[in-house]
Amino acid sequence: MDSAFVDLTCSYIPTEVIRAAGFTPRRWLPAAAGAGGGLPQSLCCYARACAAGSGAAAVFTTCCDGMRRCYDLRALRGDRVFILDLPRTAHEAAVTYFAGELQRLADWLADLGGRPITAASLAEAIDPESRRQQSLLGMAAGASVAEWYGLLLKGWTEPSTAAHMKRGASCKPIRNGPAVLLTGACPPDSGFIAAVEESGLRPAGLDFCTTARCSVEPPAGRDHDPWLALARAYLAKPPCPRTADRARRRAYLEQLLDRTGARGVVLYAFKFCDHTAYDLGLWRTVCRHRGLPLLYLEGEYGARVPGQFLTRLHAFREALKA
Repeated sequence: MDSAFVDLTCSYIPTEVIRAAGFTPRRWLPAAAGAGGGLPQSLCCYARACAAGSGAAAVFTTCCDGMRRCYDLRALRGDRVFILDLPRTAHEAAVTYFAGELQRLADWLADLGGRPITAASLAEAIDPESRRQQSLLGMAAGASVAEWYGLLLKGWTEPSTAAHMKRGASCKPIRNGPAVLLTGACPPDSGFIAAVEESGLRPAGLDFCTTARCSVEPPAGRDHDPWLALARAYLAKPPCPRTADRARRRAYLEQLLDRTGARGVVLYAFKFCDHTAYDLGLWRTVCRHRGLPLLYLEGEYGARVPGQFLTRLHAFREALKA
């Protein structure tokens, strides 16, 4: 049993709380779900994969019905699991509520044998963890996007290797093909990013919960209470497709397109992902308004990139070059 780690299933779970309790947080990106597992095949394939567990304690959020059901199943099995109730807005009442949820998480971690978290110890954990996250997001800047993304995933899932990964990165030339923005509700593996590059497209930006949406601004001096400050910072980070504030999500997407100069958008989804269904309509509206082409691809978590994807990516590249 791996008692030193706590597996995290969502980027809205503050790693600062986990570290303040004396545990090491790591993003849980398990192998693909096999047959069975206790969850129906019509549920999100990432949620079904998370049902297996690693032996470590795990924290879930109420981000979607699939993850709720995964938590229910593992709690029923007697696994060491916790579910964090995640607000869908960043309003003041939501910040206050989420701060209370973070304190509930701290109590659970103490019950697991972790250190009791005080306001002072939490405040001490915030700055070092923020620097560590920014270091991960900025590493291997000269690598291909697929290589950079693969290193980033390794940094999230294998925290002990993160300090050595800059040295291990090789620098590959960046392709000069049409710039595209890659987006989706769930984290793809690096094979998908590599397929995009191999097709001749140039990923100018990645909007996934393991990339841009991991970026949390260090809490400012507005809140004297570190619980409130941390809750505010996480709810204010780049919004994911589950947000109920569609205007804020749209403004974020528009800013991404402005910043990257993307000439097209590739929206990648896992089968049966509810949040992508929310986001697809918004992306169609944004792309139609800007006159940008949109490519929608749907695949299985942890599966090899199908040949059909390569064919469609090549066709998308030709359409962008026309």
